Amino acid sequence: MQPARSAPVTELRHLDLAAVLAVIGAFALSMGYAYPAIALTMQARGLSETVIGVLAAVQGFGVLASALLLPAMTHRFGAWRLVTVSLTATAATIALLGVTDRLEAWFVLRFLLGCGANVLFVTCEVWINVLAPDAVRGRIIGIYTTVISAMFAIGPLLVPLIGYEGLRGFGTVAVLFLLLGLPVLRLKAAQAPTEKAPFSEYPRVVAAIPVLLMAVATFSFFDGAVLALWVVYGVGRELTGSGAALSLAVLVAGNIVLQFPIGWLADRMSRRLLLGLLSALACAGALLLPQFSLSHPLTHVFLFFWGAIGFGVYTIAVTLIGQYLTGSRLVAANSAFGIMWGIGSMLGPVAAGAAMERFGGTGLPLSIAVAYALLTLLAAAMPPIRDSLRRLERQRP
Repeated sequence: MQPARSAPVTELRHLDLAAVLAVIGAFALSMGYAYPAIALTMQARGLSETVIGVLAAVQGFGVLASALLLPAMTHRFGAWRLVTVSLTATAATIALLGVTDRLEAWFVLRFLLGCGANVLFVTCEVWINVLAPDAVRGRIIGIYTTVISAMFAIGPLLVPLIGYEGLRGFGTVAVLFLLLGLPVLRLKAAQAPTEKAPFSEYPRVVAAIPVLLMAVATFSFFDGAVLALWVVYGVGRELTGSGAALSLAVLVAGNIVLQFPIGWLADRMSRRLLLGLLSALACAGALLLPQFSLSHPLTHVFLFFWGAIGFGVYTIAVTLIGQYLTGSRLVAANSAFGIMWGIGSMLGPVAAGAAMERFGGTGLPLSIAVAYALLTLLAAAMPPIRDSLRRLERQRP
């Protein structure tokens, strides 16, 4: 079975890859700052939790809208032009969040932030797969996801340094966003124009990758649930607030450090098998978590590896679509990833929160275990990319 065509390892375009990493790093840093800064700003203005939640959902609708339109827009305008416009528009949107306190304006700005961020996220995923030779694709995707995790983790650290109210905070991040994103100028010729494809082909692409879509939704479910509820879970398990935050930091650190080793494994064994193994281990880890004392040092070691394993299914999913898909089908698949990411991120906190109300603190790891169990069963039962789509890819001139 022939994977999608890619350049030999000797043709690895290091500067182009570094430029993509800079752009996705700019995206992750700005979003890492924006989420807590927006929430704190809205809370300081006395908005209710319901309004804060609705505003967050509006940003999700922006992600959904842009994901549905992105394949056609990429063909019409080109990936580089779309990213350049989105980079500039997203920076302006972030700055405007610090200028106005009108609620109706914030609804519009959150929607635009979702649109622009998704264009950057999806297009960078396409670019990194186009530039990655298949022999080292897993390691390159591992570096890519490491950059996302690291910069997203740095983002919240800017809040106490530059504040979150007014133009000082949001304007500073907007400038940083543009400066870090400047290497996009190098990427104008990094990818050939995407070939035209009928819209009817995109649902076929989506239907051909259910396992990979489930992998993205499962990880975003895990990510959303943990970020929203871990501190509550930790305090309920007799940790102090700072102790719960420290254990969360350890879990996130695993994401940052171990994605490259996971990518290295993906280049040396069956990627389908590795996806199933990571999912099964994440499920087992969630089931074991209630048995450990969260204050024990060895539990921190467990959390370090569990976080990386849970994130790893996303790394493998991105690697697999780049292995088998090219051109417009790759854009369609990445757009679908964006949709599933949004769905999982919204479902995770809601489902885990409901489980915690029903079963107590155990509800958080239990809900995560159920999600990864479903992914494990699907990965064992189905190929990650169906044969019909693989045959179409082999027929490309």
